[in-house]
Amino acid sequence: MNYTLEKLKTCRYLYWGTFLFLGFLVLIGLASSAYMEHEGHYVTGMNNQIVWGLPHIFAVTLIVIASGVLNIASMSSAFNKKTLQAFSATFCSFCHSFSNCRLDDTST
Repeated sequence: MNYTLEKLKTCRYLYWGTFLFLGFLVLIGLASSAYMEHEGHYVTGMNNQIVWGLPHIFAVTLIVIASGVLNIASMSSAFNKKTLQAFSATFCSFCHSFSNCRLDDTST
């Protein structure tokens, strides 16, 4: 297979605008995470009377996704398929990012 690389024709302002908007969303997420880490889960309406189901559902979902992605990544070595070897590094990085979830135990 022969691949040719071509330069994408993009708008510079659209690229940087999107980049800055996504960076702003990341900063909002980090600030929210730090606020909840400092103040506790009660800022989201959870206390000792309410089951903390949603964070656990998210954690279990991310762990299941990580295991599924790792299965896909290991298929290239298990079945010796050259076409899947190009994707295995990408899938392994997805597995690493999905498996880095943790639950905060701030129930004091």
